[in-house]
Amino acid sequence: MNVEQSESDEGLMTLCAEHVYSFDKDRYLVTMAAPSVARHKLMTLYAFNVEVAQICDNVSESILGDIRFQWWRDQIASAYAQGPRSSGIAGALYDTIQTSNIRQSLFERLLDSRQRDLDKSPPQTREELITYCEGTSSTLVQLSMELLDPKYSMSQSAGEGVSELAHHTGIAWALCGLIRAMPHHTAHGRCYIPAQMLADAGVGWEYLHHDTDAVIPLMETLATTAEQHLASARQLARDLPTSAVASILVIPLASHYLSVLRKAGFNPYDARVQQTHSISKTLRLMWATMWKRV
Repeated sequence: MNVEQSESDEGLMTLCAEHVYSFDKDRYLVTMAAPSVARHKLMTLYAFNVEVAQICDNVSESILGDIRFQWWRDQIASAYAQGPRSSGIAGALYDTIQTSNIRQSLFERLLDSRQRDLDKSPPQTREELITYCEGTSSTLVQLSMELLDPKYSMSQSAGEGVSELAHHTGIAWALCGLIRAMPHHTAHGRCYIPAQMLADAGVGWEYLHHDTDAVIPLMETLATTAEQHLASARQLARDLPTSAVASILVIPLASHYLSVLRKAGFNPYDARVQQTHSISKTLRLMWATMWKRV
């Protein structure tokens, strides 16, 4: 590798790391706890995730979002077909795909699920919400697993979805994130609380940010679901190869956030729920990283 190429690779690594640090500090911390040889690839994957997660916030019309999602599909297809390589984060992802054994179908699944964000109305049922969480968050967990452990990737056939561990881990983490982001979402005219739950509570999703009393029992229900998936993930994590543990280090972070939410009476507007820096959270992550257990 020549000096120019090395400098280019270093620049892309910095770009991806800065992007993840700015918009997804939790996954930045998780990546720094991963084996050094895998950090660049993980950071690239998470930078890509930030990019597609932000599409709905960065476009004024859904058709523009559809165009952006298609652009990413084309970039990924090009990487698997050894076609033209773009610059920036897309170029870093191209390189990661070229040097890894991860399934293209997972990227397609994540993009299809993320495209649902362009529809600001809530999912109709809890089952629809869980499907969304699995398609986005669980799929990302699966991709990170396959990046970290080639043997794990090879055990998956092209037609399969995510493993049971990735399923539970991703859903728990996604529900935590949606609960904490609820004030932001409702203030911007978006809602992820199922319409069925809202109807049972007798509240319209357009008015959630005016009715904290109605929000709290809804958050408690979602948090309980997240805790159930978290417990299942911990049980299954015992069989995960230590080389891939970094892919599920969101488990102790989710546990921390759910604990804080419970102490705050399941009120997502409580300042404690919105706090991102915490000694408790850091210690949980350090312990899991040191002992390779979640």
